[in-house]
Amino acid sequence: MRATGQGFCFNFGRLIAAIGALQLGNLTAMFKTDAVTVVQSAANAYSVLSCIYLVGMVLVWFAPETKGRSLQ
Repeated sequence: MRATGQGFCFNFGRLIAAIGALQLGNLTAMFKTDAVTVVQSAANAYSVLSCIYLVGMVLVWFAPETKGRSLQ
């Protein structure tokens, strides 16, 4: 059961990363305007994607501690 949960979580993270990589072009195009260069729009897109990791770093502090608990 533990290995199944671990595999699901690992592969779910890979799925989210793949979606982020596939949507990078759309996100870059969203930031592209006449006043913004291609490099700046790409930097803005990467900044938005990095915020996902920052949110994850904050959310992990709210996860329950399971060290020393038995499996049920």
